[in-house]
Amino acid sequence: MRRGLLIFAAFAVWENVRGGPYLPTIEPIGFLAFLTALGYVAARQTLQRDQQRGEIQKELEVARRIQLSILPAGFPNSANFRIAARYVPMTSVAGDFYDLIVAADTQAGPPIADVSGHGVPAALIASMVKLAAVSWRGNAADPAGLPTE
Repeated sequence: MRRGLLIFAAFAVWENVRGGPYLPTIEPIGFLAFLTALGYVAARQTLQRDQQRGEIQKELEVARRIQLSILPAGFPNSANFRIAARYVPMTSVAGDFYDLIVAADTQAGPPIADVSGHGVPAALIASMVKLAAVSWRGNAADPAGLPTE
């Protein structure tokens, strides 16, 4: 953009200090060079934004897959209870998850978590919380034995 502006300025100065009417007018050529430089800068910035948007979309797709992988595909069958769940995130990716910890045929506990934030970091934290909940299944019959921190 600077080069285009310098060319335009040089041509405009030349036009104003040239020695007479018999020399050709070149100021429009300088203006065309300036417009070309502006178009190049605008096109380059647009391409950079498109690349950044594509990278963000890839990150969101990875986070969405991570999040969907930690949600249960189904729940265990029991003669004493039935459970159904539906997950509809507000945005494409959120830090939410749910599961079902079965202690006995008549006892089950649904851990539900909402990690603040969105994107890959929230999905990763939610997956860590799920892994912690799965590792504590042995205490499902006695929730007081679960760590609080």
